[in-house]
Amino acid sequence: MENLKEFQNQINALLSSFKEEISILRTNRPSPRIVENIYVNYMEQNMQIKQLGSITIEMPRDIIVTLWDKSLIPLVAKAIETANLGLSVSALENMVRAKLPELTTESLVPKSLAAIGVSFSEFLSHIIGLALGKHGAAT
Repeated sequence: MENLKEFQNQINALLSSFKEEISILRTNRPSPRIVENIYVNYMEQNMQIKQLGSITIEMPRDIIVTLWDKSLIPLVAKAIETANLGLSVSALENMVRAKLPELTTESLVPKSLAAIGVSFSEFLSHIIGLALGKHGAAT
């Protein structure tokens, strides 16, 4: 019975974390969280986009990254494209524009998991592992 309670707690923690992460795409409204933690190689260091400029939202579905060093524009655009989040990326003269696509039910979960760095198969494996008693840390 104690194992069942522990399992329920882990599942609840996992689902709570997942709901928080998926909320950034649920309403198809852009959020800086979608791109802020993507890494870019700048001066031989991996730095997050949020450390290289400001991220703003332009409704209805655009994320604007204004960089402090304009030479980073092509690098940031490429990093966002490489992150494979399904965003349409444009490198403009003084900023990078990332546009969210119209989401369908089929694309919502896989893209949301990708936004937090987890594949759908990894997510399912974790759930199955928990169900079979292979207690990993719920994130």
